[in-house]
Amino acid sequence: YRLGCSPTDPSRVITGAQDNGMNLLDGGDWSHVLGADGMEGAIDPEDPQIIYGEQQYGGLYRSDDGGQNFFNIAGQIGEQGAWVTPFTIDPEDPQILVAGYNNVWKSFDRGDNWEPQSEFDTDLTIRALAIAPSNNDVIYCANTASFFRTTVGGSDWDDLSDGLPANVVTAIAVDPTDAAHIFVSVSGYTAGVKVFESTDAGDSW
Repeated sequence: YRLGCSPTDPSRVITGAQDNGMNLLDGGDWSHVLGADGMEGAIDPEDPQIIYGEQQYGGLYRSDDGGQNFFNIAGQIGEQGAWVTPFTIDPEDPQILVAGYNNVWKSFDRGDNWEPQSEFDTDLTIRALAIAPSNNDVIYCANTASFFRTTVGGSDWDDLSDGLPANVVTAIAVDPTDAAHIFVSVSGYTAGVKVFESTDAGDSW
């Protein structure tokens, strides 16, 4: 489903696969590190010994010893995530994690503790999530019905769904130097309704 690469150690990659859990490539050797269905993976950008893996529906795990041992860090999140639950490491502070379940959740200590950052009041699950690399107060996310933006790191969100089709947003990419320049991909089979661009932070598409 997903993979995460270490920015400081190119030989270290963690991958998630259907029915085959999370598998870690380290120095040319593969090892199976988590069972069940493997989903999103990430490696701390400063310390490659800190590795994140995920099982279906938001079962989020962390290893502090290079993948030898993993422990669950999603216990405080009282919501179920999507089949592939999106999470990401903050581009400015690797201790900060942001994850999307029914709401957006944030941890300031690599997942030891979590705080909700939204009150979407919905049973819908978030399917896509991105933090602007140039400004970590700007976060975009989408559930199966709506596309949202915050410019204050959470708590206050704008619904930017107007101008996008009713299809589910499947991925979000933010320009590394311009937090207002974004692309989204959407599901479905209609030609010409696949990728949308905004240069004003989603106010228009």
